[in-house]
Amino acid sequence: MMTPDKSGPQEQSAIPGLAEVASEGQAKVARLDAIAAEGNALNSVRKRALSRIQQMQADALAGRPVDMLEFSILKSEVERAEARLDELIAAGEALADELSRVPGQIAAVVRPAMERRERIAEASQAKGYRA
Repeated sequence: MMTPDKSGPQEQSAIPGLAEVASEGQAKVARLDAIAAEGNALNSVRKRALSRIQQMQADALAGRPVDMLEFSILKSEVERAEARLDELIAAGEALADELSRVPGQIAAVVRPAMERRERIAEASQAKGYRA
């Protein structure tokens, strides 16, 4: 016979608010992961465009013809990617700051429950019960 998993909602519901704080923390981590994934994709696009621009510049210096429309499009692509990367960096930093407060939020939720448990144990011992 299998024993029930005690790490699930039953244990979390023993401390009011803990599940909500943990869930919010997990959602923030998921958003941070999504920001990182988008940033990595944009950086790859940016690097490819910059590489092509450098190749085109080398071609121009060597006297080979260069498609100026393609060059202009690539420059715009790099600028858009860099602007979006700046936005993602700012959003990621703000989210990281929010995440740094999660342990304190968890402590604020858990502390009253732990203090209550200690008071109950002290009262039980004072009455001669084993805690």
